[in-house]
Amino acid sequence: MTMRLRAGLYGAGVLGIAPATILAALMACSHSSAESGLAATSVAVGAAPGKQTASKYPSREITFTGVGNFTLKGTLLLPSTGGKFPAALLLPGSGPTDRDGNQQPAVITDVLKQIAEKLAENGIASLRFDKRAVARVYLSEYPKPDKYNEFFSWDAQAGDAKAALEFLRKQPEIDAARVAAIGHSEGCMFSEELGALPDAPKTLVLIGAPGRVLKDILRNQIVDGLRRGAVADDQQKKIMSDYDRVIVAIEKTGKVPTDITEVLKPLFPAYATDYLKTFTTYNPAKKAESVKCPVLIVQGEKDIQISATADTPVLLKALQARKGIAAEAFIVPGASHCLKAVTNVDTEPGFSGPIVPSALTKIVDWLKKQL
Repeated sequence: MTMRLRAGLYGAGVLGIAPATILAALMACSHSSAESGLAATSVAVGAAPGKQTASKYPSREITFTGVGNFTLKGTLLLPSTGGKFPAALLLPGSGPTDRDGNQQPAVITDVLKQIAEKLAENGIASLRFDKRAVARVYLSEYPKPDKYNEFFSWDAQAGDAKAALEFLRKQPEIDAARVAAIGHSEGCMFSEELGALPDAPKTLVLIGAPGRVLKDILRNQIVDGLRRGAVADDQQKKIMSDYDRVIVAIEKTGKVPTDITEVLKPLFPAYATDYLKTFTTYNPAKKAESVKCPVLIVQGEKDIQISATADTPVLLKALQARKGIAAEAFIVPGASHCLKAVTNVDTEPGFSGPIVPSALTKIVDWLKKQL
């Protein structure tokens, strides 16, 4: 059961804080924590930050101030020295996902890092950063647990994305009038939030973007994961009954019931109800109607987290309903949620290896046209 649940549920953009993510509870892949008051099922504490692999392009480590004066860390990657470059802000998927698109030490995809390198190769700078949920980077700076609801809220994370965009525009090497946002998974929703601002990015690229209401996507992911894991029917019914009960409780009371199955508890931490209440009702297609800039959707054909047939058409239709603003979708043949080549979705999580070349080509071509 456990390994297939990993393949079915990781990185679907379902929890911005993903304190343990599915990795800890459904796969018994917990990270030990000696820090006071922080269990493995609360903040997903991993190993100390590893060294960033050297790039052949100029880069510098940066810090900027997010919501609540929280200092966030990242990498500005440049095509070369000198000049003013177009640029892209890269926004990661759910959970404690770092600037490269990884949840170390368990899941290494390098999806954002590979995109950043390809952009630099084509004359486009980029900024990518460790989101505030990356406890292995920020743990010592976290507030007390009773402040987590506010600290990990939807508004806090959306505000961090906005602060990152503003920071990128102000860098001396960047042409502020030619800045895009590229979101992966959950990062697509925060990219849409940026796209709805009066000073929206020049364009958006949404990779593995949800189109349906998020609570419905998450439900489908869990059902699919249980099926792939060959979980007994009676257990599946119990888990999904609890899921439906949790959703109703969050929407009505803003609280998570305490008597739910252990399998679901990492998805619905009591200290994240502010985030969860927004998440359960978030409608990406509805939000798309207010996006002010051109949008490219890049979707893996074999993505088992976000559906190329159930999500992409819904989101694209909403984007194309905007008058006079370009919107396209590109389905990447044989690609996973992380745009990696897969053959058998039941046995291959689609995390490792290079991004399918056609996906990178489409992203670069779109940005060159729009920027």
